[in-house]
Amino acid sequence: MASSNKPHGASHFLQERVSSAALGILGPIFLVLLVFGNDGSLEGLKAWIATPLNAWLTAAFLFVSLWHMMMGMDVIIDDYIGKPAMNGLLKLVNYIACIAAAVCGLYAIYTLMLLGA
Repeated sequence: MASSNKPHGASHFLQERVSSAALGILGPIFLVLLVFGNDGSLEGLKAWIATPLNAWLTAAFLFVSLWHMMMGMDVIIDDYIGKPAMNGLLKLVNYIACIAAAVCGLYAIYTLMLLGA
């Protein structure tokens, strides 16, 4: 079931591989710093995110994860949804959900980093 709004093959394939490699690097670094960088309390987590390096690392991990997820969902939608109208609607929902998650995540990081909430 071909869809007229499928991404170009080579470009999409490369983007998926780049985001996978970035997650392969960012994920372990993020987890190690998170586990060993705070004492396990809520206040410790707030203090951990309040440092600029950790805030930037968290934001990078968030954005790369959401970008990778959005591309993966696009492939699933293209593979299993044959009706062009439904395909477009589901892709729009996918994009809006990823943008909303990015905005909420960035706001949370901003709040913890700059406002110390």
